[in-house]
Amino acid sequence: ARDAGELRSLTQSAADQLERGHDPSDRSAGRVFFSSDPLGPKGELAFVYPGSGSQYADMGRELCLQWPEILRAQDRGNDRLKSQLKAAEIWGDGPGIGDARTVILSQVALGTIATDLMARFGVRPDAVVGYSLGETAGLFSVGAWHERDEMLRRVTESELFENDLAGRCNAARQAWGVAENAEVEWAVGVVETPAARAREVLEEIDRVYLLIVNTPDECVIGGDRSAVENAVERLGCPFHALEGVPTVHCEVATQVSEPYRDLHVLDTRPPEGIRVYSGAWGEAYEVDQARAADSLLAQAIQGVDFPKTVRQAHDDGVRIFLEMGPGESCVRMIHKILDGLPFRARSISSSTQDEPSAVLRALGMLIAERAPVDLAQLYPEGRLTEDESGLVTRIPVGQTSFGRIPVTPRSDGFVEAPDEGHRPAEDPYPVSLPLDSGVVPAELSEAVRAAETTIQAHETFLRTAQRTQELAQGEYARQQEFIRALTVDGNEVSVAATARPSAATPVMDRDQLMEFAIGSIGRALGEHFAHVDAHPTRVRLPDKPLMLVDRVMEIEAEAQSMSSGRIVTEHDVLEDGWYLDGGRLPTCIAVEAGQADLLLSGYLGIDSETKGLAVYRLLDAVVTFHSELPLPGQVVRYDIRILQFFRQGDTWLFRFEFDSTVNGRPLLTMREGTAGFFTQGELDAGKGIVQSGIDQREQVGSRPADWRDLVPMQEDTLGQERLEALRAGDLVGAFGENFSGLPFTRPLTIPGGLMRLVNRVTELDPEGGRYGIGSIIAEADIHPDDWFLTCHFSDDQVMPGTLMYECCLHTLRVFLLRMGWIAEADSAAWQPVVDVKSRLRCRGQVLDSTERVTYEIHLRELGYQPEPYAIADALMYADGKAVVEIRDMSVRLTGTDRQGLEEVWSQAGDVRLEKPSSPILYDKNSILAFGSGKPSEAFGPPYGVFDEGARRIARLPRPPYQFLDRISVVEGEPFVMQAGAKVTAHYDVGPDDWYFASNRQREMPFAILLEIALQPCGWLAAYVGSALTSPDNLRFRNLGGDAVQLARLTAGEDVITTRVELTSVSASGGMIIQHYTMALDSERLGPLYSGTTYFGFFSDQALADQVGIRDAPIHEPATDERERGRSLVMSHTPPFPEQRLRMVDQIDLLVADGGPDGLGWVHGSITVDPSAWFFEAHFYQDPVWPGSLGLEAFVQLLKVYAVDRWDLEENTEFVTMAGRDRHSWSYRGQIVPGCERVEVFASITYVDDTHKRVRADGFLTVDGRTIYAMNDFTLDVNA
Repeated sequence: ARDAGELRSLTQSAADQLERGHDPSDRSAGRVFFSSDPLGPKGELAFVYPGSGSQYADMGRELCLQWPEILRAQDRGNDRLKSQLKAAEIWGDGPGIGDARTVILSQVALGTIATDLMARFGVRPDAVVGYSLGETAGLFSVGAWHERDEMLRRVTESELFENDLAGRCNAARQAWGVAENAEVEWAVGVVETPAARAREVLEEIDRVYLLIVNTPDECVIGGDRSAVENAVERLGCPFHALEGVPTVHCEVATQVSEPYRDLHVLDTRPPEGIRVYSGAWGEAYEVDQARAADSLLAQAIQGVDFPKTVRQAHDDGVRIFLEMGPGESCVRMIHKILDGLPFRARSISSSTQDEPSAVLRALGMLIAERAPVDLAQLYPEGRLTEDESGLVTRIPVGQTSFGRIPVTPRSDGFVEAPDEGHRPAEDPYPVSLPLDSGVVPAELSEAVRAAETTIQAHETFLRTAQRTQELAQGEYARQQEFIRALTVDGNEVSVAATARPSAATPVMDRDQLMEFAIGSIGRALGEHFAHVDAHPTRVRLPDKPLMLVDRVMEIEAEAQSMSSGRIVTEHDVLEDGWYLDGGRLPTCIAVEAGQADLLLSGYLGIDSETKGLAVYRLLDAVVTFHSELPLPGQVVRYDIRILQFFRQGDTWLFRFEFDSTVNGRPLLTMREGTAGFFTQGELDAGKGIVQSGIDQREQVGSRPADWRDLVPMQEDTLGQERLEALRAGDLVGAFGENFSGLPFTRPLTIPGGLMRLVNRVTELDPEGGRYGIGSIIAEADIHPDDWFLTCHFSDDQVMPGTLMYECCLHTLRVFLLRMGWIAEADSAAWQPVVDVKSRLRCRGQVLDSTERVTYEIHLRELGYQPEPYAIADALMYADGKAVVEIRDMSVRLTGTDRQGLEEVWSQAGDVRLEKPSSPILYDKNSILAFGSGKPSEAFGPPYGVFDEGARRIARLPRPPYQFLDRISVVEGEPFVMQAGAKVTAHYDVGPDDWYFASNRQREMPFAILLEIALQPCGWLAAYVGSALTSPDNLRFRNLGGDAVQLARLTAGEDVITTRVELTSVSASGGMIIQHYTMALDSERLGPLYSGTTYFGFFSDQALADQVGIRDAPIHEPATDERERGRSLVMSHTPPFPEQRLRMVDQIDLLVADGGPDGLGWVHGSITVDPSAWFFEAHFYQDPVWPGSLGLEAFVQLLKVYAVDRWDLEENTEFVTMAGRDRHSWSYRGQIVPGCERVEVFASITYVDDTHKRVRADGFLTVDGRTIYAMNDFTLDVNA
């Protein structure tokens, strides 16, 4: 609890839940822990140590700051603790974990810190389980090994992790017979497939190995990159690449087996009362010097079987698994390995939660399980330890804390920086003191003295604390300098705590910005920046016409501090703007106008670091548009943040992001931005975009099931004359006679003028590209005097990355125009697809020496929603070298739709738009037989054993909850349960179908759409003979999935085509788990819904033993929150559903500003009616509440919230899962007729009042047990 009041509230709530027979931990967001059957007295506790790949930024830092006494104690026992922990690399602005040595040393050190911390709380293990590197960490952590300085020396001096198992990978080179001068490309990744399946495929491929078995349906493979890519393609399953993993856990390590074993021969002291498990042997062993070294060598050569090890520990009596961190990877795997068995697993470390909180939650779990815990460390009662008593000086402190307060800049827009000699090397503090006129605050001196005391208290180890004194002294000087800088005409300026620059008064105007772009940095930013003008280059804004910052409205940054900062700028879209395209701001300019990260990085001091010897280059950006492109007369505002500077070797880089709005309405967001400053040598040595074979694999593109060409397509090329004809609106001159007679006076095509970015098309292939639905390659000639070079920048001429994006976008538009996507310029525009994340990677440059650039576009998705849209990937080459990669480049033609395009071309008489037909392999009668008739009539004689009722088979739903009409394509052998089987299914939608009326909306209910996606999976599961693999009767249950809705399906005649593929199968302990991909297309709309899902076959006993979702973080409203809320009976009037689809009958609590995010909280419930219609329909002989209707209940809570927040009318139209946002769901239990009460909880995570949009996460419980989880569900109000 955060305070006593909240503690009382949580305690009372827990008591209330217990009185009602519910588990209070299910609804507490991990803040209340309860166990009705504590495992502590019954079983043992194991500490679990993860392997490499679990690291995250600043791992362990918060633990060390919260409990520094751990480091003090360790420092006394180790001469080189700082070098072991690698704090300079892994904390703060360090370069990060860059090599195998850093991984090994830092992770072992953090394991010991976590273990020592748990010991202070009286938590000691009975067993140690290590995953890969975790076995080494465990031996050091429990004291079996203690020579950490010696291990540091060995790892540092050894070639093992420099060139043998990493770096040049000499061990693999020797094992494979690779020449000395040839490169070894070692690749490792996680594959979502059972180990047996992986072994079967890998046996047929050289130089690729099964390294680790993670879970029953997941393992790690590694080897030569090309061999790994081959294996991934043959496995046909998801692959998640891992970086920095050495060549261990396979036979390659035999090349260095002797030095590897010698590395691990250390003085060994068997830990008293603690079993240590070997990941290679899968069992505990007697720890001595030889056996410990043998175990580690065995896992290096033979690999790791984590499920075997965990199961053995459980068989030996372990019931509680406590992961020591970093991260929670082992907890995730243990939950999969021991699913259905009694256990608890939790980590004391989390990359998504502050580390002290993760520790407290772990202690809470242990206490609830009645495991021994001593909380005295949390309540020291003011006593000082012996270590601390001599290090503390008691001093008086001020009455209030110092908040971070932005200082108003001078009238020229900037506060001048102090002399460089006062600037710390890194991590400077921001200006943060409230100032009175003409007086240096007395509190400042006290702050300096307090900082000095802090230094004395923590100087033992922490890097940041070692330097606090000089930072604080520098801060004192800086504060005085800033006070002087605020003097105007000799008068001191008082700065109020709420001071903000006026929105109407820019802090820099366009003239000042042009000075920064092409003039003197000293004149633009002040005399303390004058030294920058002597540098050969300096970071600048572009010159005209690409200088797009019209004014700076705010700056929150400390000059020359090399820290974080914020700048707010504006750009005016002029009526005669040179760049206007279709009367709107083009995509590239909308992004490029957020260019003031350049100004901000210069203000923060980057030029003082680079000395003009390194120049700015954009590396990465992810851009998402949220609304239409701006029109002339509008002002676009950019809120730009530099998050941090960091270094990789000698190279400076920074991470940044920005939000762009028009009149307060979100226009676009840029995230994951990275830019760097590179020397000429570094730029010359760049390899450009390097694509792996996995990136280049051919895949199937997406088009509507009823796709037909508007105009005949064939391979083509377009020279400069034809492209100029296209720019002039001469469609016949550009594309030929097929385009004659079209009713356009001024068709919208591609721009000319300064935006003439494409000179010729060398290849246009309607069936080409990686995805098989189209590709186009175009070129442009580069000249030294091209405007985009001479203006960008004045002393460092290079083509902007955003303009490179626009080049590729124009090339894509040529392809789409050739397809017949043409509209009148006055009424249409080419715009990005809303909410599609486009990723830009720049790894090279276009200079005045470049002769030619090439744009290569691969179309990936084509469709209508309802306007025509396209999504593509692109590569841009400079003189044959790939320099830019774009993923998910999107464009849509607004102002028209499919019907409009087809009418235009129908009138032209060039094509006949005929409705396609598909064959029928399995008809409606066959499908009905599977739902409630004889299974043999659906699939043939092998299923005759289920006809007479002696055995029961898992069924499809029956009408009215069956949404599958026919099967047209099946790939794969019947009654052979293996990955790769595919099915194409169809469902006919009618305008009068019952669910439209019951939903009281034009839109198809989400539950029905989801059933259309999932039911073909159930059919395919039966087709491959799943039920025949077990002598027991099995029930079929969906376990979860994630998906994206691509279009809004409304009432009307339509055919939904669903394509499903069985991607993996695993069977264990009488259970079968199957994973599927699914893609739905609407005949009217094109791509409709796509994602992945997985199902399980379970025995009755397995279902009865389900424990639900443990530790579900359900928000528990505090007393004051409950008092602000209200309860009501679920409305029976529109816009809410009729009785048949009403899945909530009571709103138990609605709090408009409640929930974890303070945006809203809704708690609803419904009594389970055993006679409800859906029990009869879903399934025959196995009545169970459809999971899709549980999700529908959650959607209905969002409707309640929306109606309440925006006071909506009865005729309101809702849009579920809009915006192409990915959503997910998980099921870990069932609702059957004998259940009593279902409760649903919605926590609002995002609200857009302008567009009336809401996003939420939530849970569903039955009789107090949490069984469903929903994430990122969205609801829009259709304007």
